[in-house]
Amino acid sequence: FEPQSVEQRRAWIADVNAKWDAGTDYTMGIFLRGDAEGRTEFIGGTGFHTRRDPDRLAVGYWIDARHEGRGLVTETSAALTRVALELAEADIADISHAPSNERSASVPARLGYVRQGFSGEECFDDGETLEAVTWFATREQLRHEPLASVPRPRVFDEHDEELPWPA
Repeated sequence: FEPQSVEQRRAWIADVNAKWDAGTDYTMGIFLRGDAEGRTEFIGGTGFHTRRDPDRLAVGYWIDARHEGRGLVTETSAALTRVALELAEADIADISHAPSNERSASVPARLGYVRQGFSGEECFDDGETLEAVTWFATREQLRHEPLASVPRPRVFDEHDEELPWPA
């Protein structure tokens, strides 16, 4: 949906903030760590979409083409998988993508997610609405590689207090 005007971008930001407050969608940015001067660079987006039947959190992502192929989306998705399954206690973390998007398909495959039959999710692909390809991960996958060696990310609440991980 790009490019967008300033007004369209403001409306989008208001919409994602309202969804966060309602607990239905959690949009976040992907940033490169600060350079020598402490500046960070916005390079993509990620987050969770709430799903039902079964109860799950869907991990979404996109990244600027200049940063593709560096493992940043895989690293982000691995961290969010841990957050979804351990901290948020979702039954399932899922990743869905367009059938033609091979780069997106490689992320859940690399993390040990299990490809599903049709999950009811749809996507927009090359001008058409199609059945999305969906992959599931459960807490069981966290005990096996590659997710077993993914470190728990630091997570903070709205008061900038670090949240403890369950024992």
